[in-house]
Parts: sequence; structure tokens; C-alpha cells
Amino acid sequence: MNKKQLYKLYIIDQKSIRVVAKELNYGEATILKYLKKFNIPRRLRNPFGRKLSQKTKDKISQAHIGLFPSQRTRLKLSLAHKGKRYNTSHKIVTKKGYIKLYLPNNLMANSHGYVSEHRIVMAEHLGRPLLREELVHHINHNKQDNRIENLQLLNRSEHGIMHENLPETKKWRSKMMKEKRKQKYWSTKKV
Repeated sequence: MNKKQLYKLYIIDQKSIRVVAKELNYGEATILKYLKKFNIPRRLRNPFGRKLSQKTKDKISQAHIGLFPSQRTRLKLSLAHKGKRYNTSHKIVTKKGYIKLYLPNNLMANSHGYVSEHRIVMAEHLGRPLLREELVHHINHNKQDNRIENLQLLNRSEHGIMHENLPETKKWRSKMMKEKRKQKYWSTKKV
């Protein structure tokens, strides 16, 4: 790689890195590396995209003269802009099945402004916001049944013990252990 040749192609001839790489039979990353090595300054990009000639600008403006959206398109546009200002739902259901409400000013809200509905119900029942260590357990295991009769306030260890004795948890744990044993068995080398 010759410094003078690279300087001429990139700075004087104003060729792009892609064109320089093609002419010199190198990759673009290699050209960038040698520009840095030879202390050849990078050209600034145009912040507004590529420059168009006046002839091209005139063609574009002529192409758009007299074009108006149809009545049907205007109706669709107006319907799309009606309603909420921001496209945030006030009630969502997570992948795990919990209902979350959009309450960004709530003390228990996450970084996106959502709070689990069962935590709000329990906090209103207690008359105070819940602590992070406090978990709300659904007694009938239906995550969307957020009646106060179905909710129980537990700490993490109590909640873990409660779920430890469920048949689904036992099945999952035994399946996981079988897979671990199988991996351990097959991964060891026999000599």
C-alpha cells in the first residue's frame, strides 16, 4: 500500500472508500486501516445526505406537482392520527400472562412506566406501596385473576416454598435434572 497513491485517490480525486478499495484490490476495512496508519484525514460526510443537482431537484418537484391523496387515503390518514397522542397501550398482557397497567407516576412502575395489576390491587388493599422484597401470589394460579380474595402477600422465600410443592414444578425439575445427567454422561470422555 502506497501512501501517495492512497492520498491521491481518496483526497485529491475525492473517490469513495469503496471505489478506492476496488481499484487497489483491497477490502474497505483495509483501506480504512491504512488511512489511519498514514494519518490521512477522513472526509466529512454530508449531514443532509447526498447533494442533488438543480436539474434533479426540478425533476422531483415537477413529478410531485398536482398529486393529491385520494379521498379514501385521506380518510385512512385521519383515522390513523386520531386517538392517543403516543402509541402506548394503557393495559397489556405480558408473555408470562400477567396484566400490566401504564402508570408512569406510580412508585412501583418499571422503567417503561408499567406496573403489574396484582401489585396495584394489593397496594391499594394495604394502603401503601409494596416493597421490592414483597411478592404477590395468585392463590388459584390464574395470573389474570386479580381479585383481592385471590391474592396473598409473601416474601421471596415463602413464595419459593409455595411453588416448590406444585406438581408442574416437580415435573419441570425432574425433566431438567434428567437433561443435566444426560449432558454430564455424554460430555465425559471414556478412556
